[in-house]
Amino acid sequence: MRGWLLVLPLAGCDEVFDLVEVAPRQDAVADAFIRPGLVAWYPMEEIAGGRLVDIVGDHEGACIGSACPVATVGVRGNALLFDGTSQVINALSSSAVNMRGDFTVAAWVRQDTAAGDGSGCPFSKLFGTSGTNTWQVCSYLGTWVFYSSSMKISIGAVDLGRWQHFAVTWNADTHEVLIYVDGVEKVTGALDVVFDTGRIMFGADDDAGVINGWLPGAVDEVQIFNRALPPRETLELVLEQGG
Repeated sequence: MRGWLLVLPLAGCDEVFDLVEVAPRQDAVADAFIRPGLVAWYPMEEIAGGRLVDIVGDHEGACIGSACPVATVGVRGNALLFDGTSQVINALSSSAVNMRGDFTVAAWVRQDTAAGDGSGCPFSKLFGTSGTNTWQVCSYLGTWVFYSSSMKISIGAVDLGRWQHFAVTWNADTHEVLIYVDGVEKVTGALDVVFDTGRIMFGADDDAGVINGWLPGAVDEVQIFNRALPPRETLELVLEQGG
């Protein structure tokens, strides 16, 4: 074990959890897979006691209420399968994931059916109590979209039932966003990222306290870096995990 972490969801009007119960951390993965600048890695192997493990940082997650996703076969080991109606996970925020400089967010995502309200969100970095986000990838009416604050960049069509790997990089100097799908650069754009200390959410979105954007599908191997990965490394993530 690599230490002890206090984690337990607490009931409250905003359904945010706090740290109150002692629980051991999961052992770290092999050093060969730990890249420089990796600040959070959610393998999405299982939900144990309502908790989601971050194997490189202290940004553990917890189910909202008793609605937890279930383990399913993933790209590498297991993944977590969300039902698209009630299952969502909140993960702790900290200075390590509240980057104001370059960053990369990468994950495997599989949407199985059309989202009930037209929008399905596998992962989001929420922005305080507003309806905006620091970064977010969601499907919207059959298209994957990257959102930051009120800005958005279309990524490409949702391929229902198929695993897709997304890596979003942002350069703080140029404000350039590069989005890779399955290790191949697909979209280039520029936008201003509005930063905040909001929590990370998996399986849905939170707009000003209203949870929506429920994902009917699975999420695997979510990784957050404090640097913009170059093209070679984004492809290596795909080959290491899914090749």
